[in-house]
Amino acid sequence: MKSFVVLLSDKNKALMSKSLIRGHVAYLQLKWQEGTLKFCGPCTDGTALMVFECQTRAQAEALVAGDPFSKVSYYRHVEIKEIEPANPDNNFHLEQVQDFLSHK
Repeated sequence: MKSFVVLLSDKNKALMSKSLIRGHVAYLQLKWQEGTLKFCGPCTDGTALMVFECQTRAQAEALVAGDPFSKVSYYRHVEIKEIEPANPDNNFHLEQVQDFLSHK
């Protein structure tokens, strides 16, 4: 399974409506229940983030496209990046960095 972070920016606030936000939240709830949405939330600078876990970039793109916000281009700029999570299970990539440094 791969992880993808979605960076959302440049809101088109004129598009916001009660039905749009309800649809967006319902979509987030569904993806959370399915286990594909791992994190989401607004940032203090007006942007937002989502993290999806899926097999391919194409699947991540489809997950983003299915969001009601995407369907109306509420965020004018959407960027999807595959990430390599660092955590205790992989020792926060310490061995990879040490290997790189030893071949420098």
